[in-house]
Amino acid sequence: MPNHTHLIVAINPKSNLSRFMKQLNLSYLQYFGKKYNYCGHLWQGRFKSLIVSRDSYLIACGRYIELNPVKAQLVKNPRNYRWSSYNIYAYGIKDDLVTYNPIYLDWGDTETNRQKNYRESIEEDIGKINVDARFLGPDEFIKQMEDKFMVSNVKICRGRPKKGKK
Repeated sequence: MPNHTHLIVAINPKSNLSRFMKQLNLSYLQYFGKKYNYCGHLWQGRFKSLIVSRDSYLIACGRYIELNPVKAQLVKNPRNYRWSSYNIYAYGIKDDLVTYNPIYLDWGDTETNRQKNYRESIEEDIGKINVDARFLGPDEFIKQMEDKFMVSNVKICRGRPKKGKK
């Protein structure tokens, strides 16, 4: 994304995620600063991390990341977003930076079947994207999230309504 990144990173007990993120951000800041003659902070705030179980939640995180540029209206289809892993999963385009999500390997008995199933799964969600929504997923998931966080799925714009809108 233009103003932030999303990563799914597997760590082991000896890993130091904070040190990894510090080094990654520092390296990129130095590269960016040199290339664009930029000085100052590059990202807003500190990185956030969540521990995700290796089940459907891992796939849900991946889907969220793949669909984020579509929801942000940067592209109409995730295959058009250059910095996404979508083309790796959906079309088999290789990238040494990406290791398959372990759940993805269960999506079909051949690479072709997995790619087809992945494309269909993501394309199904593209039609459901509402840029004003807080949650993306099946109706029962959205209801659970609304109940859990006590908010409506649709964001309400702050302030006075625009003229001509009711």
